[in-house]
Amino acid sequence: MIGLKPPAKKRKTIAKVKEIRQASKFLSSYLLEYARAADQEARWFLAMYGLRQCEALGMTDDCLDGRDAKNRGRRIIVKQQLQRISAEHGCELDHATGRWSCGRTTTNCPKRIGETRWELKGTKTESGYREIVIYEDAWQMLTAHRKAQQARRKLPGFRPANGDGLDRLLFTRGDGSPIYAQRDRTALAELVSTITPRPKGMTVHTLRHIATTMLIDGGAERERLISMMGWSPKNADAQIATYSSADTALLAADTSISHGSRLYSNGRRSETPEELDDVGMREDAESV
Repeated sequence: MIGLKPPAKKRKTIAKVKEIRQASKFLSSYLLEYARAADQEARWFLAMYGLRQCEALGMTDDCLDGRDAKNRGRRIIVKQQLQRISAEHGCELDHATGRWSCGRTTTNCPKRIGETRWELKGTKTESGYREIVIYEDAWQMLTAHRKAQQARRKLPGFRPANGDGLDRLLFTRGDGSPIYAQRDRTALAELVSTITPRPKGMTVHTLRHIATTMLIDGGAERERLISMMGWSPKNADAQIATYSSADTALLAADTSISHGSRLYSNGRRSETPEELDDVGMREDAESV
């Protein structure tokens, strides 16, 4: 089974986190402006709100919830993810050559098991389900995208994939089929190709990291970060530590400056070490 997953994770270095922090300051100002011009604002707005790629591409009409907005606010409902389920090869694999006995790929295997298909699955974990309240301008933009997508569904060439909910996806290719992960990454690469600076090798998932950094820099508390990002509570502290690490010196500035001032003022006392020793000896003698 192949889901819409980002490339394999690598341990982030302090330098990489600093690079993401730098990009967050720049992309937060320019990415959506470029996306708007390319008619991709809704897609990359959700990325900058921290939605995983499979979560954003798996959103359907009902994931935008405006019921009782006066009391509940306008909400993005993150409840599912888009996955591509692959068929299996039905022949024997020659491990020495890496070739199947029929000499064909899985798609063309005469003994192929099952069919490649798309599915909407629930979130990966229970904490992955979340509801995010958004501001009114963003709501209007997202619902305008939904309305435009609903109009596209009525066009003759629009043929959605078979499967529950796949005819109500908010993001599809022009023919109505779901968007492959690689195609989505290519769209982002093309969008930001003229925007600098940005992290080298930036992926769609990098935008989730940037969203995390922006939230932490904005003072978001632990529980609110968990609520927005869909983290498991047991992993939240590690995530927060990772994306806070580039600015720990600034966070500790008051303490380090105060400590340094005490050291510096003590180091400039008028007495020499020998004089301090004499004072100490006199005090000891007087106490006897």
